[in-house]
Amino acid sequence: MQRTTTASTPDIENAPDDTPTEATPAPTRPADPGQADATPDTMDGPESANREARQYRLRLRQAEAERDGLAARVDALQRAEVERLAGIKPAALWASGVQLADLLNPDGTVSPDMVQAATTAAIDAFGLAQPSPRSPNAGKISRDDGRGRWDDAWQQALTGEPR
Repeated sequence: MQRTTTASTPDIENAPDDTPTEATPAPTRPADPGQADATPDTMDGPESANREARQYRLRLRQAEAERDGLAARVDALQRAEVERLAGIKPAALWASGVQLADLLNPDGTVSPDMVQAATTAAIDAFGLAQPSPRSPNAGKISRDDGRGRWDDAWQQALTGEPR
């Protein structure tokens, strides 16, 4: 099969290696400015310095956005812990004027003692009822309630007599 060429289409097979052709794409910038260029910078000057500065600014913005997101997540977790420890409606606690920063230890952890003091202040300020003490077994069924067990119920159902 013979290859034909026209004046508008250069013969790619016979082109010298050092001249660009249509089949050889020109180096382009990456689609994502945060990525490094695929070709090494051969220019030392203001253009390469601007490109490098732009990449650093982009990385800085990305790091700041990540930092802000993580700070918001920590804030939400700290608020949830304060609300859990308070034992009253969260709206009552926050309406009393207490700030999250007032309830944190110097290391940034939630202080149960400070939360208890803020809860007591909110209860006194709004005339709320004291929260009932929490029991670690609240909602669990005790086996010693005098009603029997499942094996007793099955025994009675199968044999017709109580155990």
